[in-house]
Amino acid sequence: LQGSISKSSRVDAISAACETFNHNDERQHDEEIQCGADVALCKHLGFLLLQIMIVTNKESESKESDKNESIEISLPVDLCQETSVSRNELTDEIGKTCKAIEMVYRCSADSIHSSFNRVGTDLLPLLIQVIQEDLNSRTSAQLKRISDSGKSKKSLSTSRGYQSDGSITTESSTISFGYIHGKEDQAIQKYDNKDRTVTNDLCLKACTKIMGHIARVGALTEPLAYHRKVLSSLKRIIACHSMSIPTEARLNALWTIANLACNVENMVMMACHPGLIETLVKVSKCPFDDNEDSLENIIEYMEILRSRSIAVRAILNLSWAPENKIPFAEHAELVNALLSTAQHRTSSWGGRGKGVSGVLLQSRRHASGALRNLAAAPRRTKRNLCRANSCTLLDKLADIAQNDPDQAVRDRIHSTFHNLVCADTAEIYTGKDKVMTVLQEAASIGAARINYQSQDSHNMSLRTLRTLEKAIPEDYDAYKTLRPIMDSVEKALKQEIV
Repeated sequence: LQGSISKSSRVDAISAACETFNHNDERQHDEEIQCGADVALCKHLGFLLLQIMIVTNKESESKESDKNESIEISLPVDLCQETSVSRNELTDEIGKTCKAIEMVYRCSADSIHSSFNRVGTDLLPLLIQVIQEDLNSRTSAQLKRISDSGKSKKSLSTSRGYQSDGSITTESSTISFGYIHGKEDQAIQKYDNKDRTVTNDLCLKACTKIMGHIARVGALTEPLAYHRKVLSSLKRIIACHSMSIPTEARLNALWTIANLACNVENMVMMACHPGLIETLVKVSKCPFDDNEDSLENIIEYMEILRSRSIAVRAILNLSWAPENKIPFAEHAELVNALLSTAQHRTSSWGGRGKGVSGVLLQSRRHASGALRNLAAAPRRTKRNLCRANSCTLLDKLADIAQNDPDQAVRDRIHSTFHNLVCADTAEIYTGKDKVMTVLQEAASIGAARINYQSQDSHNMSLRTLRTLEKAIPEDYDAYKTLRPIMDSVEKALKQEIV
């Protein structure tokens, strides 16, 4: 690679590199890093991007000369075709180079850390440039197809969500490639998906996976998250419609975001990043029972299901920071998405051996954990949560605690009950018969009938009831509702002891 400058030698060198590095032997990849493979590939990627820049400048000069009628220069007929071929070939080389870097980064965490210290500050801008150029070319291609199809700009003059980094704006139209619906849009998406090339997909897949490799090293999550344009590039990939980019790239971007959100130093910054939470919430809102039937096949459904699971995990990680609890709890769409995910237990696509039930379970655990974290907010926020949506949150939590087959989900919901209870919410609790019944049943399980798995639900429900008892004055009507329940629980526990 280091001695390859001509086109043929470059192609041979990068093909040989991909063939050599394509294995899963971690120790051998460590040796490749030690020998400087990462440095050579990083330099090679930079050289190829420079070549792309030269081609772009030539194209611009060609267009300017065509517009200038006073300059009589006979340009070669095949100039545009040659430039296009050159660009396509360079794009192919860039995709293979990024793939080779990804292969080398299948090494150990220590080697990734060492490599990042050596080339990370130079590699990340190159990866971001590849991602941005790829996404820009996709949106430009879609605009051209829309124009060629004869659709008027006026009919496409819509504004659907995020702007500067996720949409293409013209004088009369703004086209966003987020979650979009409608027959015309679906036709465009299918057409785009049909015409996608393996080479173009390779760039996004490899670049996002490289970032994923870096994000699995705890010590590198902070510098990666704070690097300029990393979050905005990942967010842009996530916000793209699933039909317009490769599934693997979108899942890689979500996984990287979720891992970056594990670092305490990143949590507040990421929550404040423009549009990131809204993008994660949009992904978390699909799929549910009312739109499952609109999906064409199990592969499409599993992609959306896995995307939601990872997005909810990212929200779970970010909700751990005390500074994020209040804004998250006051984000109505976020809370509703978590509740809907926590209630999503079955699917019409289940039972086909594709792992639907496993992903649903994982999503419910993440969502219930995030609700538990948000419930540990100040008293005023607890009260607002319990009163939101006509005071239905506690009822939905009770439904999950009573009907979810997974003990871990039920434990998290009972922890949510305990975190929400305070003097300001006590009367809301006692006014919910179903909630009180769920708490009573869980708290009444005695030592003889309790098992290790259900111990958390029992302890948390008992603590919730005792907190209610302390929070409500004895002369209140709410206390009259609570007292018989407490007596019943105490009686059940005493009988178990006897």
